[in-house]
Amino acid sequence: MPGVGRFTILDNKKVSGEDIGNNFFLDKESFGQVRASVATQLLLELNPEVRGDYVDESLEQVLNERMDFFLNFDLVIVTDIVHEKP
Repeated sequence: MPGVGRFTILDNKKVSGEDIGNNFFLDKESFGQVRASVATQLLLELNPEVRGDYVDESLEQVLNERMDFFLNFDLVIVTDIVHEKP
């Protein structure tokens, strides 16, 4: 992970069978565990110089309760979000 010194994964879902098939960081032993925790552990194995953490909360929960949470980051990447039209 060149150029990355620290990362945080925000995800409150558990590892599903579909996740295992779509994410090469996850394996059968990961099934049912907190997805963010497992992914963080495996990413940290790639480079011992990188610091990583995870938050076991949903994006919606953080946006509703702690919007300042995102002020701690230089870059935020969001995936798998369904945008509902007003």
